[in-house]
Amino acid sequence: MNFYRQLDEKQKEAVNLVLKKKTVGIFAEPRTGKTWIAGSVIEEVDAKLTLLITLEVNKYTTWDEFLRKYLVDFEVFDDLEKFDKSSHTNKILLIHWEQIGNRNKKAKSLVGKLSRRKWGLIIADEIHRAKDESSVTSRAIAKLSDTGAEYKVGLTGTPWDDNYVQLFGQFRFIKPDLLGDWSDFKDEFCRRGGWMKKKWLVKRHKKNVLIDKLSPYIFDYTQKEAGILPAILKPVYIKLLGEQRETYDQLEQKLVLEFEDSELIADLPIVLLIKLHQIAQGFVREERMLGDDEIEIIDHEVGRAKERVLVELMKKHKPPLVVFCRYRRDIDRVVELATSKLGFKRIGVLDARTKDTKRNRSRTDLINSFKAGELELLVCQVRTGGVGIDLWAATACFVYSFWHSFIDFDQLLSRVLHRMRKESPVVYVLLAEDSVDIDVYESIQCKQSVKRAFWERVKRNSKRRK
Repeated sequence: MNFYRQLDEKQKEAVNLVLKKKTVGIFAEPRTGKTWIAGSVIEEVDAKLTLLITLEVNKYTTWDEFLRKYLVDFEVFDDLEKFDKSSHTNKILLIHWEQIGNRNKKAKSLVGKLSRRKWGLIIADEIHRAKDESSVTSRAIAKLSDTGAEYKVGLTGTPWDDNYVQLFGQFRFIKPDLLGDWSDFKDEFCRRGGWMKKKWLVKRHKKNVLIDKLSPYIFDYTQKEAGILPAILKPVYIKLLGEQRETYDQLEQKLVLEFEDSELIADLPIVLLIKLHQIAQGFVREERMLGDDEIEIIDHEVGRAKERVLVELMKKHKPPLVVFCRYRRDIDRVVELATSKLGFKRIGVLDARTKDTKRNRSRTDLINSFKAGELELLVCQVRTGGVGIDLWAATACFVYSFWHSFIDFDQLLSRVLHRMRKESPVVYVLLAEDSVDIDVYESIQCKQSVKRAFWERVKRNSKRRK
């Protein structure tokens, strides 16, 4: 199949840039066709040996099936030993980030074996997984960058979360000589900031300098350019009453909660934030040490303000519906509410435990059931449910609980977007008034504005390049 002829003009620009520069970050927003661009790149560069790194949840659903269906002249492997034994002219090895991003011997051994091969093309899908320059994952992908591969492509729609420093770890793979090593980059571009000055940030006067330096090796494609209608965010503010309000205020002011036979102390800032966030959802989790490294987890129920509002909102919309939750406890409660209050009988749950394997496509089957209208409700865990799935069949989407990660939030919104949609999808974001919920949401909104400024700068540079 000739992928290139199937692409729109903007996608063709991405392939042309790879052929010209050979090392490129394709920073195309979700739903703009990164998979098809990658397929075209594999065809056009004729690399013989291709290494494709993706997320575990996407390995079989997005990539394995796609490559086998459309790249019929290539042999696809997910096992290095079989890959090496094959005499096929054009071979693709498909691995996932989790295989190289661990400290165990197996991961180190695999990285070592991969780095000793002469790859023609390396594609790193979701390259933002390497954004933390000190992480095992970032160091592993940097090592693979040293294999002498002629072509290297990083794919992502969300290149950073809240800090331009996160671009260094990605370009250490894409074009390592551009920014130098960490010491060089830190000296030229960074300053200390954040809580107790423990975080590295890009100097304010250096932000545009950094973007200008990277821009020649970045291809940008936004959802707006692709004609994809944006989601309409509708924040729903909810009052905390009675015990829930009292519990929240007590912990916020005294940093201690007393239970019948124990107490919870939240004297560390991050612990306090997490516990306050839990209370806003209607519970607080206590972890009791029982000895010999055994932990008892107890969820203390403190209120149901969000539950009542969620049920009333869901009553106003016809299935199929989608609800995103951060906590497993929230997922269980939403399923219980949908069953008892709304009478739903066909409910699916997509969390970290729902995975595809070679033999079992439980994740794919669940998503296909939703797309076919066989489910009334799909409840997704934010981090795992927002990746590599298509939920645009939903009539409405509800974000019940989420956290500070802009990447996770942006990706979950993208799941309900599609070029075929004629109207913008409505996404309700449930927020507890006078709580950490508001801070988290405002943080996400702030990162969204910074993202827009980044894209605008890259786009100006890209026009000059032409």
